[in-house]
Amino acid sequence: MSTGISARGQRGDVEKALLDFGAVVALADAPAEQRAQALFNRAVTWGQRGNEEQELADYDALLAMADAPSEQRAQAMVNRGITRGRRGEMEKALADFDAVIEMKDSPAEQRAKAMFSRGITWGLDGEA
Repeated sequence: MSTGISARGQRGDVEKALLDFGAVVALADAPAEQRAQALFNRAVTWGQRGNEEQELADYDALLAMADAPSEQRAQAMVNRGITRGRRGEMEKALADFDAVIEMKDSPAEQRAKAMFSRGITWGLDGEA
């Protein structure tokens, strides 16, 4: 599973990569996994460009998809929590990490990332 920008983005054509991700999201007949992956990749790309508002909007859109695979939902929640923590939104960040940890179908790797990120967030919030 990809965790970053597309091949176009790796070559420096980030604007076209964002357009490609958007085109996949707009395809109503595209499989849910591909639409969710496009939202995730676009969110990561927005984050790499420093646009946290767009990044969070794409994570929110992915999480609003009832048919998004659990692994992608967990990844989106972990990343959204990290972004929220950077923004000082500690309660929301912790809620995201807790949700991943409590997800019955969350992959172990994502639960571990959530626990690690929750620990860092508690430390940043002065509760370590």
